[in-house]
Amino acid sequence: MDYVWPGGEKFRLGLCSDLHFGSTKHQNGALRHFAQTAADLGVKHILVSGDVTAGYKVYEGQELELYAYGADEQVDAACEGLPEIRGVEWLPEGGSHDAKHYNRGGTNVVRRICDLRDDCTYVGFTQSDVPLAPGVFARMWHPRGGVPYAVSYRAQKGAEATIREWLHDEQWSEEERARIVLLQWGHVHVKGLFWYGSMMLLGPGCFEAQTDYEAERALYPDIGAAVLEVTMADNGFISDLNVLSWKRYKPVVDDYRPVRHADLLDCEEVEPLFCLGGKA
Repeated sequence: MDYVWPGGEKFRLGLCSDLHFGSTKHQNGALRHFAQTAADLGVKHILVSGDVTAGYKVYEGQELELYAYGADEQVDAACEGLPEIRGVEWLPEGGSHDAKHYNRGGTNVVRRICDLRDDCTYVGFTQSDVPLAPGVFARMWHPRGGVPYAVSYRAQKGAEATIREWLHDEQWSEEERARIVLLQWGHVHVKGLFWYGSMMLLGPGCFEAQTDYEAERALYPDIGAAVLEVTMADNGFISDLNVLSWKRYKPVVDDYRPVRHADLLDCEEVEPLFCLGGKA
């Protein structure tokens, strides 16, 4: 009976992806609403599987849909726009759009954001394993490539690679090997949830409305994110899953909340240094 009804501990997580700060299609109102919903449900940690920023010249014409262009401006936009809620920690990884800043100028924008925000913890780039419990991890994965017709394709490839990695890790005993019990994928901007053996695979959606690039390819992003309550059995695997919230938002035009930056011609107002005729 213990095998059929395993014991375990419950914990709650917020899962989101592809925020794209710097894009005029960024949905900041939806992001703020999701973050507050997660906090109200008792979430203390929100995982972000890549593309915190929009990058620059990721595809032809992308610069026409940006309100913040360089690495500095997009870091500022993220620091300004990422919801700050007492007791909630953001755990972002870098994705393909964030990588453009690094490839062009050597700037890891996600690490810089985390250095500037006390509520953000940098966990890596492209593929990051976040410990949920000793020896038990959630893997965030930000793949590359186009959006496949089958929503499950990217996640299934990621799960298969994770299992091969586990099987080939011969230096550890079975008890010592890290267990990936949750694979959260980003990049493709679509929602999905299914199981691959004992591994839960979830794509939470995104916070960027349809771009011209996506419209040309008949791609429709799912704007939203998820709050989960999972029960981790005594053996370290997830034995129960409760979706507390999986928001689906309608796109809002000009919801990106741009940040104003001073240019070289801006200056502070200066009071008169002298007076005339004895008048102050």
